[in-house]
Amino acid sequence: MTSKSLVLAIILLAALFTGCDRSSPDGVPVVAVSIAPQKYFVDKIARNLVSVLVMVPPGVSEHTYEPRPHQMTSLSRASLYFSIGIEFEHAWLERLSGTYPQLRVVHTDSGIAKRSIEAPIYIGDRSGVVGEEGLDPHIWLSPELVKTQATTITAALCTAFPLHATEFRANDSLFMLEIDSLQNEIKTLFAQKNGLCPFMVFHPAWGYFAHEFGLRQVAIEVEGKEPSAHTLGSIFDYARTGHISTIFVQPQFSRQTAEIIAHEIGARVAVADPLAADWAANLLTFTKNLVQQ
Repeated sequence: MTSKSLVLAIILLAALFTGCDRSSPDGVPVVAVSIAPQKYFVDKIARNLVSVLVMVPPGVSEHTYEPRPHQMTSLSRASLYFSIGIEFEHAWLERLSGTYPQLRVVHTDSGIAKRSIEAPIYIGDRSGVVGEEGLDPHIWLSPELVKTQATTITAALCTAFPLHATEFRANDSLFMLEIDSLQNEIKTLFAQKNGLCPFMVFHPAWGYFAHEFGLRQVAIEVEGKEPSAHTLGSIFDYARTGHISTIFVQPQFSRQTAEIIAHEIGARVAVADPLAADWAANLLTFTKNLVQQ
């Protein structure tokens, strides 16, 4: 039996044995999300009124992850699933919602126009795009787009748990103010350094962040793959002329290629995790690293 078949078997067993119990062991309603930043958003809005199950664990790529059996047992208790449009959901969400008919899927990327992932600037023919269907799923890295996601989350929570609707709306208003403050702090940090250079990343996760704050992201990946030897030469040339002093990597991918490039051009390698659990602190840390480069 393949690992995917085993997981599906566990899903069916979980559905049979958990019945209609849709609460955590302490009686708090359960909602599910795909990635840790979404838990941050739900926690800000719901506080301790719901228990949040995160499907993709820390340090694991959302592009390749398969759910574990213990997660299926927990998911059988969930009333809501807040999707965000990542590759993990494309592979699993339909079968999960089909197995758990009580699970209402809420698409938090609804109403958000997703951007194409541009081919790296150092590639001669830049007409192509990379990524799943050419669209960038990393909408949670733009504070402005998180406001839209938070509004969708709040509406769904109010519908599912109407007794707490007033609290959800009040918490959402406070969260919006926190996002405003975060945006202002990021802008202030960038204003301290005139003429910000393009920033280089291994995986092109920071496009929405770059778009919101007027930056340029340059990815090492080419159509989701490691660069060829010929492309590496182009990257070396671009990084030197573009004054790239930092290459950002994320824990979910190998940093070997980034370290080779950094060594060649005399740059440093820094970690920038798009899936970090503390969303606001993570964006501030990333901003400070960009300002320092």
